[in-house]
Amino acid sequence: LSAETVSDLDPALNVLGLSVALQAASSVLPTVQACRLGAGELFLAFWQQQRAHLGCALNQSAQSDAATERFERGRMIWRKNNDMIYVLYDDGDWAAYLDISVDGAAEPEGFQPPDGLYTPLRGFGATWRSQLGGTAARIGWATEEEYALLIQFQDFEQGLMLEMDGRVHLLEDDGGIWLAP
Repeated sequence: LSAETVSDLDPALNVLGLSVALQAASSVLPTVQACRLGAGELFLAFWQQQRAHLGCALNQSAQSDAATERFERGRMIWRKNNDMIYVLYDDGDWAAYLDISVDGAAEPEGFQPPDGLYTPLRGFGATWRSQLGGTAARIGWATEEEYALLIQFQDFEQGLMLEMDGRVHLLEDDGGIWLAP
């Protein structure tokens, strides 16, 4: 029929309006890239659950001096070894800011907290006033004075994990989500 329909002596199949889709079934599971560094013992179980979000470790698990302060709608954490302040909101969002405070600088006047609450001081105060909006800050006023502590931390390709007050916190880079199971 080929010669009759298209004047060609080579065999041909002339079909109108046909779609063919082939999908190969694969029994091979995607492989997980091996990491040069693994999660520290303290973070290992949670990292195994969240590895797709975090990626590989960038450094060994380590300790750092730190400070924290609770607020009406979250908390702040200062990590000394990188001089960063992490703001963790109760709704699961978080943000990180370089500590802009100046040692020995006087605290600004005019921030009178409501009864039973506190005005954040030093690095938390500078971040609260200049980055978060001060009295209109989403995080609210401090509910306690800041206190010093030692944290365990580990940085990953797409976030970090830290242990504080006996609880592991995961701060994911994608979307600024933090978790503490």
